[in-house]
Amino acid sequence: NRESSRSHSVFTCVIESRWEKDSTTNMRFARLNLVDLAGSERQKTSGAEGDRLKEAANINKSLSTLGHVIMVLVDVANGKPRHIPYRDSRLTFLLQDSLGGNSKTMIIANASPSVSCAAETLNTLKFAQRAKLIQNNAVVNEDFNGDVLELRRQIRLLKEELSLLKRQNISRALSFGSATANFSEFQVDSPSSEMHETGHQQTGNSLVYESGGCVRMSRKQLKSLETTLAGSLRREHVADASIKKLEAEIEHLNRLVRQREEDTRSTKMMLRFREDKIQRLESLLGNHISADSFLLEENKVLSEEIQLLQAKIDKNPELTRFALENIRLLDQLRRFQEFYEEGEREILLGEVSNLRNQIFQFLDENSDWQKHPDGVGPEDALRISKENYSLQEELKMTCNELEKCRSNLGSCLEENAKLSREIHNLQSMVSDIRASTP
Repeated sequence: NRESSRSHSVFTCVIESRWEKDSTTNMRFARLNLVDLAGSERQKTSGAEGDRLKEAANINKSLSTLGHVIMVLVDVANGKPRHIPYRDSRLTFLLQDSLGGNSKTMIIANASPSVSCAAETLNTLKFAQRAKLIQNNAVVNEDFNGDVLELRRQIRLLKEELSLLKRQNISRALSFGSATANFSEFQVDSPSSEMHETGHQQTGNSLVYESGGCVRMSRKQLKSLETTLAGSLRREHVADASIKKLEAEIEHLNRLVRQREEDTRSTKMMLRFREDKIQRLESLLGNHISADSFLLEENKVLSEEIQLLQAKIDKNPELTRFALENIRLLDQLRRFQEFYEEGEREILLGEVSNLRNQIFQFLDENSDWQKHPDGVGPEDALRISKENYSLQEELKMTCNELEKCRSNLGSCLEENAKLSREIHNLQSMVSDIRASTP
């Protein structure tokens, strides 16, 4: 400063960087403020007069405003709604971003060891202590251009994945149809083999037992194949659900693309309004138009700008993101409810009931054998005991699976309650956002 060395000094440096990646132009920018604050002084100790006294008064006023702004920022950090008077001085207006904006600030306080400056030193230390209480959440200033093309590329990839899943489901359905046909042929061939075996009963009782064992083994194989088919059908149902989920995500991505395009158009309209306002101000300064015409035109433009901002708020991407998260949570909740209502629990209960019926049947046969032991050979007794043992083992395994299913059901119910709470919180957040918008 050529006029005086008793003044504030502010040096501002703006840095920008650009790079391209995946057809997206990224821009990162930052601002560096180097500030040297003039110290406050008392008139009775400095003996300043004239212009020097006015300069000291202005310096003290700006420092007082800076201290007041810092106190208000501390109150805001503690949750108190306060107005921050940045415009009360040029110093606080220039340092608006450094004090309470998106920035990291470091303050070096100068303290004097002189006894005569003890009061000023104490005030400086109190000022630094208050400044330490300000809480700023600094993030990187980064902007993206061309992200609409990137989103469209992601949509194309999701569509290709969706078509691939559909083709896999069609091939799986065809394989299921062929397996069902083989099962039908197997069921048709089994009675003929039984008739063929019964037509040669003169070969001995061992052949009868052997044919019966083959029929029972075939039925077990058929039952296992039917269980496999049922599992495949359930997996196909899950694949269909995932396809529907992908379609919903594609639809939401398309909606985000449309919202981004609308946002771009709104920004262009805002820029055009600003350019028109600059032209009208130039015309007003040049006395080309009257003040009344300028005010009427300004009122009209501000009304259009308010409508544009309201439409932009209504199409806020945050609301869409919350709606998408809500849909995902509802989908998880529906899957847990299907597991509870139509899932593995009923299947396991049915299998347990069937095994119990078979055990009761074999117990009845065992009691008949004990009542009439002469009519049953040793092979029948051995066969009945083996089947009874195998059925008991299957019953134990099924009971264990049922216990696991019950434990899974408990965890699913807990997860269900958790998802319900998250859905309620998201709905509350969406309602708050809509209520806060004018």
